Amino acid sequence: EGIIDSYRAMLNPRKVGYDVAAFISVTVDSSRHYSSFIECVDGVDEIAECHAITGEGTHLLKVRAKNTSDLEKLLSKIQSWEGVTNTTTRVILSSTKETTFLPINENA
Repeated sequence: EGIIDSYRAMLNPRKVGYDVAAFISVTVDSSRHYSSFIECVDGVDEIAECHAITGEGTHLLKVRAKNTSDLEKLLSKIQSWEGVTNTTTRVILSSTKETTFLPINENA
């Protein structure tokens, strides 16, 4: 019925050398740049998630980097993409909960 999207192994990022995680709020200046922005996002393995959002910015990216130097390079790359006018980066110091669990109501 399409309920299960995929099965996968969840790696511990720090144990494979990715010590830095961050959320990057990105502002893309126009919807005409949407397709090229998404293509750029899809081409970068360090970008784990991309969400179109409301509020401050147009997209929220969750990224992983080996260190702050690599994060800075990734940020420079994102800022160079056509249509990107602003970024705000928040480095994640620790995470108390990350899950893919969804509560399933059998009567829904």
